[in-house]
Amino acid sequence: MVMLALPPLLGALAGGPLFAREYEQGTQILSLTQSVGTANWWASKTAVAGLPVAVGLLVLGFINEWAMEPMSSFPAKHLLTPGFQTRGITPAAYFILAFAIAVTAGIVLRNTAAAIGSTAAIYLLLLLLLGLARPYYAAPELSREPVPAASGSRPAGDVGGSWQLDYFYVNSAGEQVTPRINDCPADPDHEQCLVQQGVTGLVMEYHPAKRFWRFQATESGLALAASALLLGAGLVRLRRHIT
Repeated sequence: MVMLALPPLLGALAGGPLFAREYEQGTQILSLTQSVGTANWWASKTAVAGLPVAVGLLVLGFINEWAMEPMSSFPAKHLLTPGFQTRGITPAAYFILAFAIAVTAGIVLRNTAAAIGSTAAIYLLLLLLLGLARPYYAAPELSREPVPAASGSRPAGDVGGSWQLDYFYVNSAGEQVTPRINDCPADPDHEQCLVQQGVTGLVMEYHPAKRFWRFQATESGLALAASALLLGAGLVRLRRHIT
């Protein structure tokens, strides 16, 4: 949970005051009278404040991935919130996203407290949107198990600890059917009841655990793309409204 909260907290604290405090104290004009262009001033401040922290969180992300290795018997947890955001490259990407929000909010609002507060709200919204989009980073794989299950086979729907998205029943023609499950008794006659309603198989949609790094790269790329747009918007705003 500390790793989950660290990127937005550091992003807000590092980025919120970066330009908002300049406006609050009226020192932005002094800075720009030292033969420093607006773009250079913006780039140097953001790089010095953001890059070291991003590198530190990148290292922490890999350390956390190594530290969680004993939990490898639960591979699906790697793809789900909150574990997904605390390992690998995503902590650094999420810090950059929070930092970009805070920097741009500080330029627009010109108030440190308001910049930090708005960063928390916007970050949580983007975090929710990325979490909702994660199942669609790749087409799910399908696993079909016969009903009734073959003797000695694994339980229907067991796909080796992967991230299970959905399941549905099919008939002998491969068409989806909706049996009246509530009308069926408990084991051992449950599967026979389904067969009597035309069910011949259970299809599971899932993402295998091996897609962890692919999903990490996709989500980090989306976070970095959003960060670039936010930082670019902040730079445009800064150049047009420096005073």
